[in-house]
Amino acid sequence: PPGNLFCIYCGQPVKVERSIRQYQVLRILGQGGMGTTYLAWDRERNSLQVGASPAAALVVLKEMNADMAQIRKAQELFEREARALKSLNHSGIPKFFDFFVEEDKKYLAMEMIHGQDLEKRISLQGPVLPEQAIEWMIQTCEVLEYIHSQDPPLIHRDIKPANLLVRRRDNRIIVLDFGAVKEIGTPLGTRIGAEGYSAPEQDRGQPLTQSDLYAVGATSIFLLTAQSPMHFYDNRGNGYRFYVENVPTITPQLREVIEKVTQPLPGDRYQTAPELADALKDCL
Repeated sequence: PPGNLFCIYCGQPVKVERSIRQYQVLRILGQGGMGTTYLAWDRERNSLQVGASPAAALVVLKEMNADMAQIRKAQELFEREARALKSLNHSGIPKFFDFFVEEDKKYLAMEMIHGQDLEKRISLQGPVLPEQAIEWMIQTCEVLEYIHSQDPPLIHRDIKPANLLVRRRDNRIIVLDFGAVKEIGTPLGTRIGAEGYSAPEQDRGQPLTQSDLYAVGATSIFLLTAQSPMHFYDNRGNGYRFYVENVPTITPQLREVIEKVTQPLPGDRYQTAPELADALKDCL
């Protein structure tokens, strides 16, 4: 049938763009500054899964752009994502499968998760109800609690709607893009973060675990308004912060949570992901 990835008779892919090692590239999923992300089929994985659907051997294959491979910082980010994914094991994080170099290009193979990121979801369907936004942010906190409790703690540094995927089968959040992840205590380096979601200390190149929590607060503003958080960012005489009192779907209690977690000074925010999750649960 048209649109099928696999032949219904032999179970092999219908159309293969090219092969990289045991991976057969079926189509492009996305292209960014760092590289190209493909939907690929892992022949080896398929041969090991006797009786399973060929779709069970689908993977996401990230390829680093040739021009980026010349830039040391870009290489470092790509390898950092591979290392981070390899060391982490949580249902809200894609599973790591493979990292290799082929013809001077670096590749990362990871779990294929069917779903839609929150940026796409909201731009297509508009804002969500507070209950849904809160549920998703609590799930994001669960993943952050896990990465923040590593030794040494990891900071994601790029929590934003485009990096939060809603898995289709159970409507749960999967946190994507571990390329920016940073260990606490490692030398301060490049500033990373998206405008509107990045906490002030992170903009200065000094991220903390509380910086990730700030991004959760900013993301909830986007989910509830379908507008960039910058739209609500203002200085009314006591430093820049978010003002959401005019958003009808944000209750006073939820507003307090958002305002507290996005305070300019990290010490004035919730200090841990479970603390933020509990405050959000109280808003349900």
